[in-house]
Amino acid sequence: MHLISGLLITLIIGIVFSGIKKEVFNAEKSMDDRNFVVRQSRAVLWVGIVAMLFFGALTVLMAAFPNDTAEPPIYLMFAIFFFLGFFVALHSIFLEVRIEGDEIYYKSLFRSQKKTTFSEISKVIIKDASLTHRSIVLYVGARRFLSVESFCRGSNVLVERLKKENIEFEG
Repeated sequence: MHLISGLLITLIIGIVFSGIKKEVFNAEKSMDDRNFVVRQSRAVLWVGIVAMLFFGALTVLMAAFPNDTAEPPIYLMFAIFFFLGFFVALHSIFLEVRIEGDEIYYKSLFRSQKKTTFSEISKVIIKDASLTHRSIVLYVGARRFLSVESFCRGSNVLVERLKKENIEFEG
């Protein structure tokens, strides 16, 4: 049974990530490198919503039909996963990197909008997180300006634009 559930989880994760890659590829085909927006994939939003619904429903069902397995640590674990799904959903809604000509506008869930230009970017660090995933971090001077993931729509267009602007890359 554990083997089947492990294979099923692996299959679902593979399907979600292939859907994300396909969505990113299709969205980037029509983007202009002078004016575009980098956003989280819609699949990330749906992963957060599904996690919220799943763990919220489990918590409600456990409270409505109590048994010996419904102990406080289980409720705590379900609450953590519920809020993690909530955070993922909110982050995917609020993360936005907007490129308008030579200006870059960035806003996220916990930050107000920041602005810079391509000429102010001092370096870009690309960190490989896994075989198919990487983080793209932009620095203005010595401080980090923004970070986006490679599965965001428009991230590849952003990297190509940064290369076109002859900005120093590390990693």
